[in-house]
Amino acid sequence: MRVLVLILSGSSLLLSACSSDSSAGEPRPATTATELGPSQITAETVPAPELPPPCDVTDLALWTAQVIVGQDSADAVIRIRNDGDVWCEANVSQSPNVDPLMEPDVWLDPGAWADLIVGQSGDECLSPAPVTLVELDINGVKVVVPTAMVATCGWQLTALYPNEISTGPCDPAALQFVGTDSFLVVRNTALSTCAVGELSAVSDYGPLQPIEPHADIAIAELAADDTIAFRYGLNPVLDCQVASTRAAVTFTLIGTFETEAPNCSLYEFGAGRPFYGDPDGPLWDLPPGRFDVQSALAELDPFAPPIN
Repeated sequence: MRVLVLILSGSSLLLSACSSDSSAGEPRPATTATELGPSQITAETVPAPELPPPCDVTDLALWTAQVIVGQDSADAVIRIRNDGDVWCEANVSQSPNVDPLMEPDVWLDPGAWADLIVGQSGDECLSPAPVTLVELDINGVKVVVPTAMVATCGWQLTALYPNEISTGPCDPAALQFVGTDSFLVVRNTALSTCAVGELSAVSDYGPLQPIEPHADIAIAELAADDTIAFRYGLNPVLDCQVASTRAAVTFTLIGTFETEAPNCSLYEFGAGRPFYGDPDGPLWDLPPGRFDVQSALAELDPFAPPIN
């Protein structure tokens, strides 16, 4: 029942309504707040987080730093180094064969690097074969990285993360050296990153005559288990006779070492550069369709243990 009450006050007529509905005791519906605090109204008081711009791919150095040997295959570790002058982001999310669970990008300070892990895409297949090239898309630009991974059923990008850089010299006891007739291979067996410096002398026979390296990537710092190569040959101007199979090599940071290598009166060396997947490396002339995993591993990595 509703009752109207008329109240006469001066020249104003006030009309009020009273209700005896049973709904009067129900809670009032919630209302939306329309007033915001000053910090919510003024957007500039909450600045957006600083984000790096995409890396210019021409400022990135990419190479295969190591191969992780398994029972019947191997994974590759591709290094991505920022050789530019600005902090930037490298994104590989549009690359082929990306694991959907991996973090696809990394922020790199100038001089910093990241590790991109390339693993197997399956456990078994009928024709396992070495993988010598890995296709990437970095910030919309397609690039190809030479590598040396033995994969049974193709490859997949499985992880991307920044790596810590150390400028300290390598412990000589933690380095391995292997010399052939065309290159000196050096591996860091320590558990931390270190530097070897520049190659400054060979066998105390005077200054080196550098040759043009076959890759534009000069490598001085080695992470754990990284492998690099120094290209060398005999000086064609001199009448050089190989005296022995031992040679002394001197690095600016770690001193002099004797290693197996042709010993002659003068060498020509290139800068330290990637060993795996190099055009002059052991995988370059593999016959098409080769799938002998044990033989391929032995050829791509002089340090690799035998496969049981």
